[in-house]
Amino acid sequence: MKRWLACACLALLTCAPVGGQRNAAAEDREVDDFILGNTVFWLYHEMGHALVRMLELPVVGREEDAVDGFGVVRMIAKGSGNGSDAALLAAARGWRLFNDMADVESVFWGVHSLDLQRYYAIVCLLVGSDPEGWRQLAVDAGVPEERIDECPGEYELMRGGWERLLAPHAPTASASASNVRSGRSDGIRVTYDRPRREGDRRLQTLIQDSGLVEAAVDDVLSLAELPAVLRVRFGDCQQDGFFDPVALEVRICYSLLAMFRSFVRNDVADRSEDGARGETAVFIPGLSFDEETVALFVLGNTVFAVYHELATALIHDLDLPIVVGESNAADSFAAVLMIPEGPGEPLADELVIEAANGWYLTGLALGEKGGEVTAWSGDDVNLQRYYDVICLFVGSDRRGLMTFERKAGLPRDRARWCGRDYEMAVLGWRELLRPHASSGASGPGVIDVVHEEASGEGNRNLRDLVRDSGVVEAAADSVLSLVDLPRDLQVVIKDCEGGDSGDETFFDVDGGRVVVCHRFLARLEALIREDISQGKGL
Repeated sequence: MKRWLACACLALLTCAPVGGQRNAAAEDREVDDFILGNTVFWLYHEMGHALVRMLELPVVGREEDAVDGFGVVRMIAKGSGNGSDAALLAAARGWRLFNDMADVESVFWGVHSLDLQRYYAIVCLLVGSDPEGWRQLAVDAGVPEERIDECPGEYELMRGGWERLLAPHAPTASASASNVRSGRSDGIRVTYDRPRREGDRRLQTLIQDSGLVEAAVDDVLSLAELPAVLRVRFGDCQQDGFFDPVALEVRICYSLLAMFRSFVRNDVADRSEDGARGETAVFIPGLSFDEETVALFVLGNTVFAVYHELATALIHDLDLPIVVGESNAADSFAAVLMIPEGPGEPLADELVIEAANGWYLTGLALGEKGGEVTAWSGDDVNLQRYYDVICLFVGSDRRGLMTFERKAGLPRDRARWCGRDYEMAVLGWRELLRPHASSGASGPGVIDVVHEEASGEGNRNLRDLVRDSGVVEAAADSVLSLVDLPRDLQVVIKDCEGGDSGDETFFDVDGGRVVVCHRFLARLEALIREDISQGKGL
């Protein structure tokens, strides 16, 4: 399918317009389209939160990514003929502008992906929905070819995941008939408060007269029958947009719309992409380390990697409906399985902490502290993964770990939600795996662990450490206690040759193998020994 290739729409970057000087009417139209597109995306995002909470959907990983994906797949589903393409381009451009114009540090500890990651996520889902039509868009946005090739699979996972999660809640024929007009629906009621500020009144009129809000609400009502009335309210408020689970209300603030207007007007005026990007990482004081610390660091990160790759195997082999990035979901599985169920297990606690510390030190080594992030990759930034693991760990025992929470650099704004995040991760994975729960007997699939010979004395010592500890075998046993596997799997710790994946750990789908490379263990050892000498980690 051919797409419009005008410069401003194609690249989602703020390049100069074709045809010379633009007139005021064209600029006003661009501003209005930007406001409408971003408002619709934001509305879908918050209604996605409402669906997760009201229908108790099993979302594992970062919920913010899941509801971003909901917004994109629903806007894509509405088709290009009614302006959804333009709205999605505007929403993607919005996240790019938020990133470029932000005068604050990147918030690695936050519950949202970085603005630039959200931009690339929309681009990837767009190209995934129509590779031929949107490929040039992704190329012009700076997405590498190898990443573009992954996008169709990610789009199908996101689209299919939401479709399957909502299928049990599909509206009955009588409910569908009663929801013909969403503004008067028993399912979702939309209201527009009169703004106090004169400048916001035009924004209210623009949104209300467009009919896009009601169209989005009707779309949601066609997908699910809600157990209670959900209110969508536009009004004066101090935040941007949010879902209130107590009042069952989605609030969209006129101040958010005004921010959209300000950002796009500034962009139209100067077409500048020189946004400031400051240092990003929170400083965490280092501790003293010894050889035991080296061993625990290597073991903790190895166990986390094995659980992560086994989660990837479960997602593929059991066809689980995952609506966040696969890596993010697998991280949550690894953390939940590693975190002890109660206090009094200091060794287990230490392994979790060392696994988190691995992401932190990797992030520092890759320059993420200075803003060197690969936002287009589809994977979380290492420092984000650090805070996600720490948050789940703290959330498992909020009071008992308050001192650790402060030492780990976890801000209160994130920490207060960690108990909820941990509970959602545990319950979400439990629900996803329930249809495949272990029968207690010997299931159809087993997990065989193989420790191959290692080249070089250093690798042999690391191989022996992991083999003799038994941690990989324990991880395999814990997964088998949860599910019956449809086939045999293998966990192999080995020297990785040129024919293997370039990754240090990976799941070979065709071969049914989780591979952990000896070079991964060697990198871990080098990281922690450098940290011992410089004191950068937790």
